Amino acid sequence: MQRKLLLVTVLFIILALGTLWSVEDSKPNPDPKVVLVEFDKGTITKGDLDERIDKIPPNYQSRYKTIDGQKEILDGLILEDVFYRKALDMGVDKKADIVEKTDLATRELYISSYYRQNVKEKINITDKDRQKYYMAHLDEFYEKPNTSILYIQTKDKDNADKAIAELKSGKPWNEVSDNFNTNSYAKNNKGVIKSIRSNGYIPGLNQNEFLDNLIKESKVSDTEIYGPFEQNNEFHIFKVTDRKDGYQKSFEDVSATIDSKVQADIEKDFNKKLVDKLMKKYNVVINKAIADTINLSIIPTAPEILKLNIITSDYPKLNFTVQTLIETFHKLSGQEQAMYLKAMGDDSFFNRFPTQLLYMAEVEEQGKDKFVDDPDRLRQIVRYFVLRDVYATLVADKVEVDDKDIQKFYDENMARYRIPGYRTIRLYKFDDQKKAEAGRKAVLKAMKQKKAEKQEEAIRKVYEKYCANTYDSGTIDKVYTNNVIFGYGKDEAFSKLIYDTELNNTSPVFTAKNGDILCFTVNTAVEDSYRTLDEVKDTIEKSAKQESEKALRDEVKANLMKEYGYKVYTDRLAVKLTVEELFEMADNAIKQRKYNDAIVYYDQIIQAYADGVNDYKAMFMKGFTYSENLKDNEKAIQCYQDFLKKYPSGDLNDSASFMLDQLQNGEVNIDELIEEK
Repeated sequence: MQRKLLLVTVLFIILALGTLWSVEDSKPNPDPKVVLVEFDKGTITKGDLDERIDKIPPNYQSRYKTIDGQKEILDGLILEDVFYRKALDMGVDKKADIVEKTDLATRELYISSYYRQNVKEKINITDKDRQKYYMAHLDEFYEKPNTSILYIQTKDKDNADKAIAELKSGKPWNEVSDNFNTNSYAKNNKGVIKSIRSNGYIPGLNQNEFLDNLIKESKVSDTEIYGPFEQNNEFHIFKVTDRKDGYQKSFEDVSATIDSKVQADIEKDFNKKLVDKLMKKYNVVINKAIADTINLSIIPTAPEILKLNIITSDYPKLNFTVQTLIETFHKLSGQEQAMYLKAMGDDSFFNRFPTQLLYMAEVEEQGKDKFVDDPDRLRQIVRYFVLRDVYATLVADKVEVDDKDIQKFYDENMARYRIPGYRTIRLYKFDDQKKAEAGRKAVLKAMKQKKAEKQEEAIRKVYEKYCANTYDSGTIDKVYTNNVIFGYGKDEAFSKLIYDTELNNTSPVFTAKNGDILCFTVNTAVEDSYRTLDEVKDTIEKSAKQESEKALRDEVKANLMKEYGYKVYTDRLAVKLTVEELFEMADNAIKQRKYNDAIVYYDQIIQAYADGVNDYKAMFMKGFTYSENLKDNEKAIQCYQDFLKKYPSGDLNDSASFMLDQLQNGEVNIDELIEEK
């Protein structure tokens, strides 16, 4: 009870000091030219680091604007930089397979740029183009009729006749629909169906040409009821309540929104002419007879088929046998392969693939530099393949894990494979201490019964005579050593007593944290067990390899940094967040139970905003988080001691002193502290 009062008092003080931080603090803006890393051939600046952080999705950026977060990103930049430099020294970027992979991956960037420059930017839409498209696609601009009806569907003719009779007698349509309608869509809408567009589709009935034609032929009327009409043993009754006739939209009505359609139409024609021109220029011939027989997903086995020329051209990269073409197809990503396997006509592989290579022929002839729209993206693609290759050579391919390593990993990480033990108890709850003592004696007597049936009968009588809870609600299954008991929440003393009481024994009478007067017997005691090595071997092999790989990676990184003369200045990093943002991040972390993250944010405030105001509150909250959330009393005590030494006075000092006293000496009286507050 005292602790609850203390927490209320402390939280009240903290809320009262909610505006402790200075509202005049502006976001730090360190000079982007500040050098964080220097080496024999260059530097990594604050600007380089910020650029990388800015590429992280906005929802995750805040974490990396703290000093620790920036260190993490900076480590990644250094790792990438040293491995890439080593790769260049090893000539990885010039390896035939790497060149092929990067050419294939970057081709789309060059093609996109070529297409933009030579197709999209060449098109200028005129009113004549718009008018031409409009006249050729009048159906696109016809507004179909829109009809609303009242509708009932019945299961037989007898019900249909009864429904019509009630409607003609003046009974409201929705009431008749509720009584007779077997169509759930119409019934749920009180018989109303809207947006019937005379295209064969009726909402709630899907495609129904029969009924749609009947509705089209019927007039709008307040009194006319149509039906019943039989179709597939169902009977339709309807009334047409509203109809907007279809009409042709004028050119003036659609001209403002037609450009995207015109653009696509003209673009397609323009591109076809360009491709025809390039096909002639490079003398491209596609053997359609062979192409029509090829299944791209299966590589033929007959040598005479594999050797056939399927595409020939004056452009060397456009000469393919069946074998080389299918091998090229299988080098594409799975997504691209799936797209081509489904595509037909102009979009088929045998049409689009040669077209792409023709574009690349033009790109290479005119110079690739002319077609680089996104240099950074281009560099990233090249670096990706180079880095992946050098990493495999220097690290991944060198890591091997044998049975001895797996056994060692298992032995050192047994806690990961623990299956926690638990206890099952039978709980007895009492209205007062007198009943509790008498009830416990009755429980002890019942437990002495040797036959299980008699023991259970005696225990049932204990519940009936003494207990506030029932026999059926007395068993609490699987109580673990996490201090949480079903129905009681977190209760450390209760949990400890459960594990201090031996199997089949009865606890003394005690009062739970919530005030209940209780005792219990321990019915089941299951000890901790561990998953066998065979059960977790595959998982261990993967984990052990990852740890070995990380250790080797860090070793290689350190050696490369030494080889290339890297010097790192993390002391030049600065927090990129305002104090308000850091306090908010800490608060959100606590709400999400990410308490260690909150400690990191408080530390950032203490380091970056040492003004006696913001750091004062942050340091107190750090101690509070250690004691109340993380339950790390040792760190909480140290933090409160440092707090009181650093800040001899302040609004939170009495609370800090009290928290420290309680952590070191246990519960004390807090009445005086509350009165003072």
